[in-house]
Amino acid sequence: MIYNKHNFSIHSLCDKDRDYLGVHVTPEFTEVTNGHYLFRVSTPEIDMDDVPEAPNHPRISPEMISKEDNICDFVIHKDSGKAIENMIPNRHSYLPVLSNTWLGANTNKEQVEFISTDLEIANSKIIRKAEGKYCNTDKIWSDKEIKVSLGFNPDLMLKLCQQLKKMDIKYVKMDIRDENEAIELTGKSIETGQDIRALLMPKKG
Repeated sequence: MIYNKHNFSIHSLCDKDRDYLGVHVTPEFTEVTNGHYLFRVSTPEIDMDDVPEAPNHPRISPEMISKEDNICDFVIHKDSGKAIENMIPNRHSYLPVLSNTWLGANTNKEQVEFISTDLEIANSKIIRKAEGKYCNTDKIWSDKEIKVSLGFNPDLMLKLCQQLKKMDIKYVKMDIRDENEAIELTGKSIETGQDIRALLMPKKG
């Protein structure tokens, strides 16, 4: 349950007209969708034991998580996603783990606490969770044989590619499985090693 700027910079891809489609946050990834595309970013591969304790802001404990179902699977408003991105420090030169945020002990069914620290000062933001359950996006990812020949909206593709560029992704792979299936883009952050996945729905001619 550790997140960095990449996990919340995707707020810019949220649907502008449907607030309930905010940033979906899970222990394994964050994602956004607007019905035409789906963009998912894995969480950094950092052991919680390597995360420092922030002064007067204890992190969420495994015991707390086990008491409440889905306490760490929630949706926040796109503006909250922007606020969390802004509170996360830029990459720390000698202690990279400080360039992340994690959940605090004030997290519960109604709200979530995000914490960051520079070891001297702790920052904490309490964000109210959006109501309702996020759609099951796991069912959308396809395992069909990859094929070619599929149309797409170039404006939407550009939007996804601009996000990949913002994350400094140097190489993107495109998989096309069927003319009725979504285009899948995959890449990896050289800086953090995070996997980036995006789907773009097909456009009929």
